[in-house]
Formats: sequence, structure tokens, C-alpha cells
Amino acid sequence: MKLFTLGITGTCSNSVSYSGAVLTPTDLKIRFRSKIGSLLVLLIFGMAMFLPSNMNAQVPGTVEDAFNLPDKDRCTSKDLAIVSASLDLDNCNCDEGETIYATLVLGIDNNTESTRTSFAFWSRITLTDTDPTTDDIVYFIRGCQGPIPKGSLAPPNGVTLLDFDNLEVLEYNEVTGNFDPVVDPANPEDLLHQIPYVCGSTLTLSNIYEGWTDASDNAARQCPLDSSKINPKCGVLPSIEVGVGLTANSGFTDVNCYGGSDGTVILEFSGGTAPYMVNFNSTGFAAQSSPKTYTGLAAGTYNWIVKDSGTPACTKSGSTTIGQPVAALSSSETHVNVLCYGGATGSIDLTPSGGTAPYAYAWTASLGGAIPAGQATNQDLTGLVAGTYEVVITDANGSTGGCRATKSVVITQPAAALSSSETHVNVLCYGGATGSIDLTPSGGAAPYAYAWTASLGGAIPAGQATNQDLTGLVAGTYEVVITDANGSTGGCRATKSVVITQPAAALSSSETHVNVLCYGGATGSIDLTPSGGTAPYAYAWTASLGGAIPAGQATNQDLTGLVAGTYEVVITDANGTTGGCRATKTVVITQPAAALSSSETHVNVLCYGGATGSIDLTPSGGTPAYTYAWTASLGGVIPSGQASNQDLTGLVAGTYDVVITDANSTTNGCRATKTVVITQPAVALSSSETHVNVLCYGGATGSIDLTPSGGTPAYTYAWTASLGGVIPSGQSSNQDLTGLVAGTYDVVITDANGTTGGCRAIKTVVITQPAAALYGSAVPTAESCAFNDGSIALTVSGGTTPYSYLWNNGAITQNLSGLAAGSYTVTITDANGCEATASATVNAPTNCIVDEGCTPGYWKNHLEDWGSTDPNADFFVFFGIDPVGNNVEDIIGDMDQNADGKLTLLEAISAEVKTSKNNGWFAALARHAVAAYLNASNPDVGYQYGTAYILSETEKVFETNYSNRNAANAAAQELHNLFRIANERVCPLGNSKAQEAALSISPTDNTETSVVEKSFSAYPVPFRETLNIEYDFDYSSSATIQMFDTQGRLLRTYREANAFKGKVTELSIDFRTRASQVYILKVTTDRDVFTKKIISDK
Repeated sequence: MKLFTLGITGTCSNSVSYSGAVLTPTDLKIRFRSKIGSLLVLLIFGMAMFLPSNMNAQVPGTVEDAFNLPDKDRCTSKDLAIVSASLDLDNCNCDEGETIYATLVLGIDNNTESTRTSFAFWSRITLTDTDPTTDDIVYFIRGCQGPIPKGSLAPPNGVTLLDFDNLEVLEYNEVTGNFDPVVDPANPEDLLHQIPYVCGSTLTLSNIYEGWTDASDNAARQCPLDSSKINPKCGVLPSIEVGVGLTANSGFTDVNCYGGSDGTVILEFSGGTAPYMVNFNSTGFAAQSSPKTYTGLAAGTYNWIVKDSGTPACTKSGSTTIGQPVAALSSSETHVNVLCYGGATGSIDLTPSGGTAPYAYAWTASLGGAIPAGQATNQDLTGLVAGTYEVVITDANGSTGGCRATKSVVITQPAAALSSSETHVNVLCYGGATGSIDLTPSGGAAPYAYAWTASLGGAIPAGQATNQDLTGLVAGTYEVVITDANGSTGGCRATKSVVITQPAAALSSSETHVNVLCYGGATGSIDLTPSGGTAPYAYAWTASLGGAIPAGQATNQDLTGLVAGTYEVVITDANGTTGGCRATKTVVITQPAAALSSSETHVNVLCYGGATGSIDLTPSGGTPAYTYAWTASLGGVIPSGQASNQDLTGLVAGTYDVVITDANSTTNGCRATKTVVITQPAVALSSSETHVNVLCYGGATGSIDLTPSGGTPAYTYAWTASLGGVIPSGQSSNQDLTGLVAGTYDVVITDANGTTGGCRAIKTVVITQPAAALYGSAVPTAESCAFNDGSIALTVSGGTTPYSYLWNNGAITQNLSGLAAGSYTVTITDANGCEATASATVNAPTNCIVDEGCTPGYWKNHLEDWGSTDPNADFFVFFGIDPVGNNVEDIIGDMDQNADGKLTLLEAISAEVKTSKNNGWFAALARHAVAAYLNASNPDVGYQYGTAYILSETEKVFETNYSNRNAANAAAQELHNLFRIANERVCPLGNSKAQEAALSISPTDNTETSVVEKSFSAYPVPFRETLNIEYDFDYSSSATIQMFDTQGRLLRTYREANAFKGKVTELSIDFRTRASQVYILKVTTDRDVFTKKIISDK
């Protein structure tokens, strides 16, 4: 098969002209774009057929429009259904793009028990090309075939496969707006009855209608069906994908760079039977999905095989070749270096090769190189300075494949610019001719040439004008032009100017000096000023008559730190070692006759923080008059106006320093210092205390523990009291106080210096007590007719919070709720252990109207209220039950070994006394069922259940559930709980009697449980999020706690590992409750079962 893209102009006809391809009489597929979309043209041996390639998006109408079908809303039950669709074709011989004609095969599921002689369907079929840019091809089809056997007779899975080889195929005519039959391209005189399938595309059935005729009489009148009269079937699949043949093709991308491994092969496959296996390049078959891309491939040919999961399997194979450039990308270059240092005369000529042309260039420079403006992407570079130049060459694949080559070129230049350095010797003595110049050229390219000239008094000695060096020079200026080997063509030259000097005058000196002003000091100095000769100068000092050269100053120009004596210096100029230029100078340094000093006496501070210290200072030596400068540190303070006094008074403790300056201090710094330390006691007299306040209002339990510190021991004490305080007898001069009432207590503490220095400290301590005595007031609220809903509101004042509470019923909360009538007392304890009590009485309700009934125990003990019901009537005969397949005597015998197959009503209501057997929930139900019936029979009770309901529900438990003992036991438990809750309320029988005649029922279980309504309490009542269970039995046991609703449904189960008298288990209520809802609480130990009714508050 070959694909061509043809350019067509003018009107569409059956003749097409094209160029660039040779058509042979084989199957060709040509796609045209028309005003209704792409056209599929089939050329078969010169005969062409134009088919619209996309009617899904552009073709209007539905299956209803094409075949005049009724509205889908008129659907009826669906007993037959299309469950699969496929084409009857050779899966292994359908090449990609090839158009073949195949019969449509539908899988029909007949889930009825009758054979249908025909099945008809109408549908839209869409061909979708693998190329997403290619438009879909849409047809409308219908067919009718049969028979379809009933499901039990159909092939495996109950599905019948029908070949619809006589389809009617329609296409939409845009010009006429009609749906026209499609002509068979192989026989233009006939219509198409098969599916035109393009290999590799997908087929989808959609907008499906199904119909058939009633085949109950096997009449052969089914095909074709009148489509306008059918009823569409409900629940039809919206679309079904049609199974087609296996196709496979490949694509590839070449290796970008020579020798690389970034090539890829892309395999695309579809049709056939999924899943698929692929053997790529003989690596073995592996499960894959389409498309499958193989990456990281080098250049070469890769073989592949695609296999589907059909039986037998279909395979498609092929080979794909990956190419690469003929050679690796590289380059060569020639370059010209820079001739003169710092020039820009370099160039690079680059020649790339290999890779894939065209090439791109990216130049960078380093180590001094610079890319000239606009040349960064050039192949060659010119006008370069010295440096390193690197280029990245990218071929045509470089932007995606990273195929690149680099080249580095070094452009050199002379190592340095042509220059010179020189050393010269100036004329040593004024007017001489001892100067010389030593010239050293560098840089550029050797050899060098020289041209000397002289000015400003200088003169070139005869024959030296082209010499490198000059000698025998007089003072003046000398200039030379140096030319290197490239100078004649590159202009590389350098100049140097040298000035030969001479001294301006003869060598001499002058001086000024400062004498030592303080005796024995070393503050003398000499300031020497040399002149003439040639600087720099050298100095050699010597001393005599007591003088001493300070260390390191023997060769200094000036001297400092000198003692009194005589000092001489020999001055040599820069030329002194060779030219003999020297001068000498003598200086005498003097000093005063004696040194400046002082002595002192002082008085320390007596009391910490006082200002009673003083200093008496006596100066001597130096040169009077004296001045004083006092400073203080470490707490000391100079009294106002005394900073320049000779003596100080009124001082606090601290360190005092004085600088004494004599009459010469402004110029020679002749000073003396003195430090005086004024002391005081280590710390100020003070005290700390800890005290205990009065715990209970009006008590005398306060105390003060006083601790003095600082000052000078020993200490004395003087206590006073105010604001209610009282000094206990004999304690007014004690250090500590005890037995104090609330009030304020003051103490004056005096240390050992107190009588003369006034060293005292005062401490005030406040002893407090609670603002008021602890007091509690309890206000009760009486029970309502709902009972156990009394409450007490406790108000507490005084004492010290927080408070704790202990009620005589064991509660520890401030307020109580859920109370029965009675007296309640609480002990209130505050944070300090002070106690108070309060009491309240919760009254019982009055004038309550009750309509509850009586317990089994009441009825057992009050036979006189049974009325016409005979306590000795047979419980079993009550219902006349004789369970099928069970021995009645054995059943009753389970409850009482001595029973004769029957129980009386009195025996049933007294079942708990029969302890020889454990009759379980059936015995419990027997008791409460009889009591419930008697309650319902009494006109004064107003019982919540009727007698018919009681009889019916009890009969169900004892009869219909008996065959399953577990279910029966659970039903007996639930019904027992229902009747027990109704029976355990207050009994207002009055004088009336039960009025119904006795009947009988038949218990059937053989276990007995003792149910005791005591031995634990539950609070608070009503409860909310938590409920406390307090045990009252006199033994230790594990306990199971169960909570039921009034219908006997188990809501939650809790477990206590070790329950005993007085222990409390807190239950967390994690299920939804509502206000005033009654629940049944059951506690089961290893000995007993206890129950109690509780009520919720939410």
C-alpha cells in the first residue's frame, strides 16, 4: 500500500492528475479535503469510490433519523442484548492503511428461557484513524439475523455469535440531506453489505437500537422488522468497540552525533487480541502496550516482531534503520599572534568538519582575551588582543542532540611591553662629575638600539650617545629612545628620562632641646635639624657627664626620654661613606634638684552607705605651688566643690585617686599620684523574712521568721503591731514571732554601731487571713413525677479556693442532680483544710399521675388481683403449641426435671425458684410474659402493650425460633428486656382485678440466670457524656457491663477486670442519646447478673 498527498484544483471528478508518484493497479488510498471533510478514495484496479471520512463531527442526524426509529423514551425490558462486536477477517493479513470489507459479527446474550428466531439492530459505526489529524468515517447500519437460542442452550457463556453478512449500510448526503445506501465498490450495481474497514483504525458502534419478535409460535416473519413499529430496548450499552485485526508500524529518530546512542525506535500496534508481546532486536518477547518507544540506540538496523494474544496468535514484523552523521564534529585552525605587547593585531582562521552542516559558533575569551564586537558568532576572528579564545561549534543537530565540538586557540604577544629600568648614581659633591646611569631594557623583542640626549646642564660624554649605559656625568637631565627588533615595522619603542642631581649646599645642622623638669626624670629631648649635603643623613650619638643614650636611639636624628647630661652627634650625609661629608653638634640637658611626692591619713565610713570618711593629704618635692585633681572609683564620690582640694571630707566608701602637679606640670608633666581606699561595713543593715498567714478566718496561727544581715553584728530588735495585729506577750524584742493574729507587724533592727552611727533597718510584715469564714448554702429542688431527678445547688463562700466536696451519698461534685427524695449533707473543705457543712432535703413529688404496671414478683405475691385468670392454668396449653420434630416433655423437662410436660402460669411466673437447671432467657421471658399479660388485662394499669401483641410476640419466640437455639435465645432476651422495662414501673392497681381468661404458653430453653436488681449504683442520673458504675457486692470479680435500649438492642459493652465493693468504673458514652431516654444497664459478674434502669439528659 502507498500513501500520496495530492494537490487537486477545480471540481472533483473521477480523474485525478498528480506528479511525483507512479500509480500501479494496486490498492491505493488517497485523502482529499472537501467541503464536508476528508474523503476516503478507494482505487481498485482503476475504479474509484469517494467516501466521506468524517461524519461524526460533521454529519447531522442519529440512528433515529437514518432509519425512522421511534423515540428512545419508548423503551421496553431488555431480554436480548449485544455484548460484543468484531469483524470476521483474517487478523494476520491486514496491513496498515489497507481497506478491506468484512462481515460484522455480534455476540448476542439471550437471558430468556425461549429461543428467539431473529434479532435486529440499528447502529452508527465510526472508523477512527490512528492519525489524530485524520477525520473519522461514519456510517449508519442495520441488520437482522437469527435464531438466538435461549441462554441455557447457547454456546459457552450463554452468548450466541451471529454473522450479519447482509447489512444495510447508509451514509449521509450533505447535498440532499438524505441517508443514502452505500454502493459496493467491488460491484457498483450492488449495494454494500459489509463493513469497509481501514486496517489500523478503530471501529465503534454507538447509538445502538435493539429489537426482535415474539418467537413463541416460531413464526418465520421476523426479518426484516418494521423499524417504525418496534419498541427500543432499555439499558442498551451506549457504545461497543469492534474487534479488528492486528496492525503494527514503526518510526525512528536518527542518532544526532556520530558514535552516539540517542536514537529511538517507536512501535505502534493495535487490533488483533490484546494484550501484546514484542520481541525487539532479538531480546525475547515481553508484554508491551502501544506506543512503545525504545531509546538509547546507536546507529544500525533493528528487527522487531509484534504478537497478539489470539489463538492462533497473529504477528507483525519489520526492521527499522537508525542513521548517524558520517564523521564526528571537529575543527582545525591557523592564527596570527600579536606583534607588540598590548596590541590588537591577532587573528584566527577556523575550519570545521564532520557532524551535520550548517554549523553555528559561540566564541568566548579568557586570560585577557576579548571578542571584538559583532564577532561572537563568526567562524573567524580578527583584531584580537593576546589571550585564550575558545569556540563551541554546534552542528545542525546541536540544539536537540547536544552534538558539539570545542577548539581552544592561544593568541600570544611579547611577554611584556617594551620598557626599561635604570639605576643611577648622582653627583656626590656639588659641582662634581661622578654621576652614572645603568640602563636595563625589557619586554618587546631583542636586540635593542639606543639614542641618548642631554638637557638642563647635562652633557653626553664623548662616544657614549648610542651606548646602553653612561658614566662620568655632571648634574642634568638625560633621555634615551630604545627601539626593539620590531621597531622598524611595528613601531615598538620606549623612552626613559634620568635626572642626575648634586647636593644643593654644604652639610651642617641646628638644634632645639627640652631639659628634664622633674628630678631623676627622663623627659629631656633634642630636636636636630641637618641641612646641606645629600639626604638622607646618618647620625652617631654619644653621651657624657651623666647623660645616657636611650636604647635604640644612638643613630636617630632626634633624641627623646633623656636624663640630664651632655650629648654629641656626628652627622653623615648619603654620600658620607664615599664622599666624606660629615658635621658634629654638642647639646647639654639639665633637671630640677628633687622629686615630687606626697603622704596622707584618712578616716573610714562607719555605717554602710554613710558619708563620714575623710582624707588629709601632704605634698613635697618638685616645684611649688601644687595643684590637685581628685577622682573616685569603686563606689567613691568626690563631694561637690572638693575635686581640686588638697584634703577631702564627707566621703562615702570607695577608692580615691589624686594627681598632684607642681608648678612645671603644664610643660614637663611633673606629677605625683596617691591612692586612698575608704572602707565601710560589707553590706547595709537589712533583713529578710518568711511568714505563715492565718489559715482559717479568726485564727492565731500566723508566724514570722526574721533573718537580719549586713551592718555590724550583734543585732537588737523592737517589734510593734497595728491594723489588728497583736505582739504576743514576751516577744516584742525577739528575733522571730509566733502565734500571730492577722495584722501588720513592724520591727526596728539596730547593729553594733547603731548607738553612735545610727545604723538601723526597718521591716514590715503583713499577716493575712481568708476574707471571710468558709460557708456553704444548699438549695434543693424536689423530684418531679419522672422520679430520681431531684437536684441540689450548693453555693460556697469564704475560706480559700479551690474547694472540695464530699456528700453523704459519696458524690464529690459541688452540685447534685438525678436525686431521689431524701436528706443530703455535704462537707466542704477549702485549700487550707478549713471545713464547713451544709444540708438540704429533696422532697418527693406530689399529685403525680402514673400509668405504669406491676412486676412478676408483685403478681406472684398478689394472687387476689389475678381476677378471672387462673394461676394454675397450663402455661404450655396457653398457645396450644406442639413444635414439630421436638418432644414437648423434653423441652419442658429442661426447665423442671419433675414437670409432666406442662407448666402452670404460677410456675412460669415463679421460674426463678427452679435452681436445679439453668433455664436462661426463656425462664426470664416466661416470668415477664405472664406479668405483662396480667398488666395488660387490668383496666387501671394503662399498660403500654396490648394482650394480642404480648401473646403474638411470645408465641414467635417459643415456637418459630425454637429450631435455631442461638436465634431463639437472642429473641427471648430481647423480648424479655422489652416486657421487663414495662413491668418494673410503679403499680397503681387500686381495687380492680385482671379481667382476661388465662391461656398458656410453652417455654423452650433450658438455662437459668439470677437477675438481681441491686448490688450496684449508677450516677449521675440523668447522665450525659459519662456514667459512673459503683459496685456494692461483697466479693471481687471481673464484670461485663452492657447497655440496652428499651427494645432490648445491645448498644455498647464495657469490661472491668477487677470489680469489688466501693470501686467505681467510669463509662464513656460515645453513642447518640436524647433527652429523657430510658436505657437498661446490665452488670454480669462470675456469680450474678444485676440490672438497673437509667435515663439520659441529651
